[in-house]
Amino acid sequence: MNPELRTSVDVSGSFAADLHEVLREAAGRGPLATDEMTGATVVLRQGDLEKLAHDHRLLGIGLTLFDMMGIADGPLRDWYRGLMFTTDGDYHRRIRSLVSRAFTPRSVETLRAAAAEMAAAAVASVQHGGDLVEAFSALATRLIWTTRRANDPGSDLVTALLAAEADGERLTHAETVNMIANLLVAGHDTAGSQIPCSTLVALQHHEQLTGVHEDAVRLASTTAETMRLEPSIPIIPRTAVAPIDLHNTTIPAGSMVFLCIAAARRDETSWREPDRFDPDRFTKSDTAKLLNFGAGTLYCLGTALAKIAVEESLRAVLGADPRLRLAEDPADIPWRQVLGRSPTRLLVRPN
Repeated sequence: MNPELRTSVDVSGSFAADLHEVLREAAGRGPLATDEMTGATVVLRQGDLEKLAHDHRLLGIGLTLFDMMGIADGPLRDWYRGLMFTTDGDYHRRIRSLVSRAFTPRSVETLRAAAAEMAAAAVASVQHGGDLVEAFSALATRLIWTTRRANDPGSDLVTALLAAEADGERLTHAETVNMIANLLVAGHDTAGSQIPCSTLVALQHHEQLTGVHEDAVRLASTTAETMRLEPSIPIIPRTAVAPIDLHNTTIPAGSMVFLCIAAARRDETSWREPDRFDPDRFTKSDTAKLLNFGAGTLYCLGTALAKIAVEESLRAVLGADPRLRLAEDPADIPWRQVLGRSPTRLLVRPN
């Protein structure tokens, strides 16, 4: 496949409601496409994503976007180069080793009660009608700052970062500031965008979800299914550091690669009836992998925290009494994009 003959697709500019139609058309023409805005190779199939997510020839996006925009220096570039998700090599491994101690699933699980309380309060505020996007807007960010244990009020995530130690090393002041910036981005935008995306899907299929809020296994599966159908982050950007041969074409070293999870989640070669909402899909052993949070050495350390935030938000929405219903047609809801994508509003009313 000659790169010049690939399907051209406006992934960067199609993060709104028409995203899936744009990607469906592109995937129908082949497994690879070229992003119109950046020239990046867009990988569209689930199987390819699963392999490339672990491929040592793909590294984080680094400063490629800054180079593309001609930003050769400055404080923003300096700050961005120090973030964990833009780094690789020894520095990345050191930071990750330290930070991971604050993000083990077991330690993060202690935040679930706080997440549930915040979500319940948010839903209660719109029980007679209102906007769930506004109600949930601060939940993920507040969760980062909240205490993890009732009997240890100083043990929040930021405190845990300050205390993190490996082989006698700790985060420097600058590294701690950068990591807190990572947390704020993850809470305010990434997880904060996934909550309304998942809530929209759940409200559209409320009739299939009776009792799910009382069943931890089904709630986890339902949450994963909403993330599959409406991921807040539709692409994972990477940079090729060596040539990669894929589908009769060569992705040259130095080029950007977009692992398009939004397209891969609806790949009919890997998912049974991919456009159908199946709340029990992820209770089955033969279900494909959900790569919304990356994989390998760049797997998002905040995954467990993000899942708790979304799960407890859905639990509160699905357990509302009386039930909440969308007050407008989903087709009329506008979308917005920062780093993630999400509906700008979710107006609800009691059933």
